[in-house]
Amino acid sequence: MLLTAGYSNGRRLARALYNAKIKFEIVTICHDLPRKKASLKYVFKFIYAHIKSISFIRDFAFRNRVPYPIAAQYAGFCNGKRLIRILQNKKPAYIFMMGGGILNEEVIKCASKGVLNAHPGLLPWIRGTNAIIASILNNVAVGVTLHYIDKGIDTGPVIERYLQPIGDKNTLEEIKLASDHLSILAMLNAALILDNGGELKGTVQSKKYPINKKNKE
Repeated sequence: MLLTAGYSNGRRLARALYNAKIKFEIVTICHDLPRKKASLKYVFKFIYAHIKSISFIRDFAFRNRVPYPIAAQYAGFCNGKRLIRILQNKKPAYIFMMGGGILNEEVIKCASKGVLNAHPGLLPWIRGTNAIIASILNNVAVGVTLHYIDKGIDTGPVIERYLQPIGDKNTLEEIKLASDHLSILAMLNAALILDNGGELKGTVQSKKYPINKKNKE
């Protein structure tokens, strides 16, 4: 099963899976509600999140994006009761997570064999947001890590690491685009292994480096 927030990478992965003749389902979600805070700013964020989560508004917002190759089922908020109910009914063996937020344990447990993610940084050294910038600032090679999702943030067992070649004249935007393609390739390779009866063994991360925070580009 492909679980995605509906942005470009999720749509590209869906097309790649379809072209590879792999059978799968698509469930789409929106990002979770903001954390509760006693402030007027939180109230506006809460209302805005609910407006954005309305199905026909999302359809309008995504109207110019490449369509999915198969029908997708909308499940509302990431970690919401509606999503959990849908997953429990579908009983997926694997969930391929391609954007949408941080999953809680209840959602993760809906996949009998695990939830996979392609993180745009080499784990365990680069965790959190803006992984490419963090890699460059910390002098760590740029790459993608295919891993299982657990209750932590980028702390799940590592399945495979992919190094990303970078030229001297590559811009940041070019590096990010190449990282997106590499992430899709990593997920497609995993799907092909499973489709051919193989297994995806993960190695538990022995160390947990600090979570990278949002950086200004």
